[in-house]
Amino acid sequence: MWWSGAVLAHGAQDRLCERIDAAEQFYAAHHAVTRFQICPDCASGLDGLLARRGYLSQAPVLLLTAAAGELAEAPGSPGLSMHVCRQLTANWVSVLSATSPGAAVDRDSRAIARASHPHAYFTVLANAHPVGIGRAVADGGWTGVFNMATTPMARRRGVARFVLTSIAQWAAAHHAPRLYLQVERQNLPARHLYETSGFSELATYHYRVAEA
Repeated sequence: MWWSGAVLAHGAQDRLCERIDAAEQFYAAHHAVTRFQICPDCASGLDGLLARRGYLSQAPVLLLTAAAGELAEAPGSPGLSMHVCRQLTANWVSVLSATSPGAAVDRDSRAIARASHPHAYFTVLANAHPVGIGRAVADGGWTGVFNMATTPMARRRGVARFVLTSIAQWAAAHHAPRLYLQVERQNLPARHLYETSGFSELATYHYRVAEA
């Protein structure tokens, strides 16, 4: 989860050069590449200043929201069943591993398992085999939708929509009926799924990354 190590430069409008210098020194001390998240709450000149310093623009992301009660129902799909658990399971991790080649699955799983707010792990089984996952975290009336993934052989069978509607039901039951998720702008299949399920765009953000 490389994005978890990005600078969140929210709100501050003054001494931008000094703040960038401080961030670069911190990342250099930790032998890491400096990375900033650029969102609507950042100082208006931050993006352009980083660009002039040679930072590359990467990973444009859309923030989408929906009301749980308005999500389109998933059509039934024979052979699919849903398993919902408060604890991380081997089946859930196996789908994460199968759909995230090259990712540090063990490290990411440990980070995911540290969630302190009400949360649940959703695993779709096809004839007892795990084929799709999602994760929900409730906080302040909102439910975040994370880790949506479907194994390659199970795509176009309604697995992801099944996860979304199951999360919507869980969110309503946990008094957090406003849903949000993040999707990369170029991920057209995922965007189509979310938009046809009832999600709409609230904001966008991207990252500025220093050249290694």
